[in-house]
Amino acid sequence: MADRSLPFMLKLLTESPVNLSVAEAEPLTAQLRDFWADIANGDANFNFSTFPPAAREYFERFGAIEPIDNHCSIALPTS
Repeated sequence: MADRSLPFMLKLLTESPVNLSVAEAEPLTAQLRDFWADIANGDANFNFSTFPPAAREYFERFGAIEPIDNHCSIALPTS
């Protein structure tokens, strides 16, 4: 995923809702190289404090806001 993410991340940064210019977006793509892999790994905590506000808010929304309990049990009724 990471090896092929550059063109897609550049497009994501330059299109709505982020709308950065190509000149603003290109330096940020390297920091987003593993973005999709981190999401797939689960419970990622993203910190893009060096990004422009619109980009930072957009990408940080994909992170786990609160720790998630991956070891819960769900009791199902038996009949």
